[in-house]
Amino acid sequence: MARDPTIIASALPPQSGVIVCADGFGETEGASQAILDLVGMERVSALAVQADGAAWPRFAQPLAKLRRDVGIGLQLSLGDGSPSPFDPVALPETVAAIARQVAAFADATGFAPEFIGARRHAHVFPGYRRVLFLALERVDLAGLVWLLDPSASPLAILRRGRARARAFAASALALGFAREARRRGYATNTGFAGFVAGPADFPVERDFQRYLQHRGPAHLVVCRPAYLDDEIERLDRRADRRMRELMYLSSTRYTDLLEVLGLRLLHAPPQSATGIGVPMASSSGPTRQQ
Repeated sequence: MARDPTIIASALPPQSGVIVCADGFGETEGASQAILDLVGMERVSALAVQADGAAWPRFAQPLAKLRRDVGIGLQLSLGDGSPSPFDPVALPETVAAIARQVAAFADATGFAPEFIGARRHAHVFPGYRRVLFLALERVDLAGLVWLLDPSASPLAILRRGRARARAFAASALALGFAREARRRGYATNTGFAGFVAGPADFPVERDFQRYLQHRGPAHLVVCRPAYLDDEIERLDRRADRRMRELMYLSSTRYTDLLEVLGLRLLHAPPQSATGIGVPMASSSGPTRQQ
């Protein structure tokens, strides 16, 4: 059996930053309410909106009040019937489809997203990334949002010891994405964790120890907390894991881990141009600073 990583606080830099992003806002009522509760508790520092989710119309409006409390981004829906990015004839239609999703987010919330990702991280695929850059230019967001990069260093992936195949696959598909994004003026995270694999009952706490210890210089951890409801159980075979993530993130075990590791929560990578992202506005806990 794999040995748990040992937390050695003295070996880590003091007061490093990390983005903890809750995925799936708008997917269902249970997911959306769970994320709102965690934002209120200052346990996550960013959230990604699933704008085609069943609960999005109900939960879109309250987001405007949370902009100082959390980074708010858009999770694009690519594929699943969308025009192919590899078809030159379909290129304008694909660009327009992404631009429509960004515009619909802005219409619903009253502001533009602060960062962009996509389901299954499709935005970093070699075919889609050029379409993404064109679409962001069309909606006048070129260089004004930061972009999610799902890659991590091989050493970090190996040291975490879980979901290695998924993490290496994502890193391979994202090869060159961050460099191209930075060349075009976009910030990205540097370091990513959050892939889940293996036994369904594996302790969430042990995953988060791995996610947060073995990290990059502008690290992003993605989680998917949710209250259990019929819709979540229908959509996600790991619904129980999502409830256990919510319970862990609500616990003092999580805040204790952040404190031991000397981590503060950030809204965005430190080099982000959004002006929102660093660090969280509140200073009510040991992991926050003005």
